[in-house]
Amino acid sequence: MINKTTLFRLLGIYTMAVLFLPIVINNIPPPINKITGTTMLLGVYWLLLVFAFHPKILFSKFLKIIYISVLVFYIGSLTIWDKIIYSSAISFKWILLDYFGAFLSIVMYLYFIKSRDYKGIAIVSLSGLIFILITSITSIISLNFYPDAVRQLSSGSAGQNDVLYGKMGIAGYTYWTSIVYLFPILVYFIKDKYFKTSQKWIVLLFMIIIFFSLIKSQITTALVLAMFFTIFSFLNRKNLRTSSLILITFTILAMFMLNNYIANFFYYISDITNSELLKLRLFDVGRVFEIQDYSTVSGETYFSQSRLSRISISFENFLMNPLFGGGNSGGHSTWIDKLGVFGIIGLIPWLVIFKQQVKLNLTILDEYFKPFYLLSIISCVLLGILTTTANSTHSGVIIFFVVPGLFFSRYLLQKKS
Repeated sequence: MINKTTLFRLLGIYTMAVLFLPIVINNIPPPINKITGTTMLLGVYWLLLVFAFHPKILFSKFLKIIYISVLVFYIGSLTIWDKIIYSSAISFKWILLDYFGAFLSIVMYLYFIKSRDYKGIAIVSLSGLIFILITSITSIISLNFYPDAVRQLSSGSAGQNDVLYGKMGIAGYTYWTSIVYLFPILVYFIKDKYFKTSQKWIVLLFMIIIFFSLIKSQITTALVLAMFFTIFSFLNRKNLRTSSLILITFTILAMFMLNNYIANFFYYISDITNSELLKLRLFDVGRVFEIQDYSTVSGETYFSQSRLSRISISFENFLMNPLFGGGNSGGHSTWIDKLGVFGIIGLIPWLVIFKQQVKLNLTILDEYFKPFYLLSIISCVLLGILTTTANSTHSGVIIFFVVPGLFFSRYLLQKKS
């Protein structure tokens, strides 16, 4: 007989598989795949189990903000936002999908924390890492045959190959952007003295593999952020204030004083890259640093002309109506787009969600883990400024569940807990 603890752990592992193990999930034959491979069904399963065994979790203050936001957006979709088309019409389904990743991950995290199943959250989080490793490997292999697959999936131009790519284990765009959050935590494993040397070598190999898979994916933003946050993480110190000072100092130096050295670094990587697209994008990043190209008006690089200029469109729409938004956006930034389309009303829920989760975890995590955790949070915020994927299901589960959940891996891996 499976007890309650085992049941929740198995559901957690299954959730990780649905999100991070496409080569298995996408090859499950019909009709079984109708009840196993749907992301939205995960929410139903978690709702039913949590309601049956821990109903108080569903009325937690951490979830009330999501309920209120869904209600506000639904009323808005019938009134002030009824004419808005933001990737699609603002329907009830669109609203649910917008908050689904945050809802699912917070419900999962609260269950394991409230039930004090710290070993369980460690098992589920580590299973997520194992599945990410497998998918990185299958993607590396498959992208040798279809090098543009990830970009086709992200742009919706894969056509009939969409199914083929999934069956081959090639992950989609939101997967690649979301694994950036893991790099600070992986560095934590390497730097923490309580982990065995053999475990640190395994983590280092894991980092190399997923970093190489990022190169193969040709997602430049994710690749560049992974580099920077890996460097930041190795510079991290146990003291939170010292770590913050180092981060700010390094950022200023990188942008205005060490810019030529960093530019040459990206030029070098660009030269040794096989992908023509990635070669151009990395060279462009180098140019941004070399000429300090941060202008949306007179910019010369792709970064300033395409990314920063789109952000400025969203910001201009926000200024038209700061409270409810101007109804339009540049379409390339999760957080700034929400400001542009929905105004402050659109961004407040996410500010509250992040604040609540960070505040909760800062009372749980130890002093050494906290700086690495906060770097992961910063990487998510920054990624949400540069891409549209920071509120995806992959993103929510990694940043709100896997990242803090890996702190509890000490119950399984450390020499002493």
